[in-house]
Amino acid sequence: MEDSGKEKGELLKELAALRERVRELELREAKHASTEQALRESQEKFRLIFENAYDGISIFEEADDPAKRRLIECNSTYAEMSGRSREELLRAQNTENLARPLSQTNTESIEQGIAFHGSFTWLRPDGKSNVIEYTAVPIKMQGKTYTIGIDREVTARIEAEAEREKLIFELKAALADVKTLSGLLPICAACKKIRDDKGYWTAIEAFIQQRTPAMFSHGICPDCGKKLYPEAYGKKRGQTYAS
Repeated sequence: MEDSGKEKGELLKELAALRERVRELELREAKHASTEQALRESQEKFRLIFENAYDGISIFEEADDPAKRRLIECNSTYAEMSGRSREELLRAQNTENLARPLSQTNTESIEQGIAFHGSFTWLRPDGKSNVIEYTAVPIKMQGKTYTIGIDREVTARIEAEAEREKLIFELKAALADVKTLSGLLPICAACKKIRDDKGYWTAIEAFIQQRTPAMFSHGICPDCGKKLYPEAYGKKRGQTYAS
C-alpha cells in the first residue's frame, strides 16, 4: 500500500510538470504568433511606403566591379523617372548604360559604408530630359553590400534657376547700359555725333542703339520742314514729313 501511494504521488508530480511544460509551450507559441503578426504588419507598412513614396527608391547589390552592380528592387516612382517599367529595369539589372552621371560616383563611400549624394539624368526612351538628385546609404547584410537610394526629380527647379540666372544677367546688362548713358557724354555742337570712351565719334542714333534697346525712326520736325521744304510746308503747315 505504501509503495502504491508513492507511485501515485510521483505520477501526480510528473503530470503537474507535464502541464507546466504544455503551458510554457502554449505561451511560447502565442508569443511566436504575436511576433509573426507584428512582422507581417511591419512588412505591410514597409510595402505601402515603398510603393507609394513620392521619391524613387532603389536597392542595388554592390560588387567589386562597379559595372557588375545590379538593381534588385525599385518602386514605381523610380521606374517612371527612368521612362521604363519596373520589370524592364530589373531585367537590365545594371542601369549604368541607362543614365548619365552629373556628379562623380563616390565608390569610397560605398566601401566605407558612408551615406553619399549626387545627381544624374536618365537616358529615357522618349528623349525627355530630366535631372535627378539622390541620396544613397550603403548597408551590409549577410556578407554582402547593398545600397539603398532615394531619388527626387528636380528638373523644374533646375530650369527655374537657369531662367532666374538668365533674367539676372539680362537685368545686369540693361543696368550697365543705363549707367553708360548716365555719365557725361561729349557731343559735337555741329553734327551732334557723340565721342565714345575709345575716342571714336559716332552718330547719336547709333551710339544709343548700341547701348540700349531703343530703336529710331526718322522724321522731320516742323521747324526743319519749314527750312528744307518751304513750299510744301506752306501747303501743309505744321505737318511732320517722314523720310
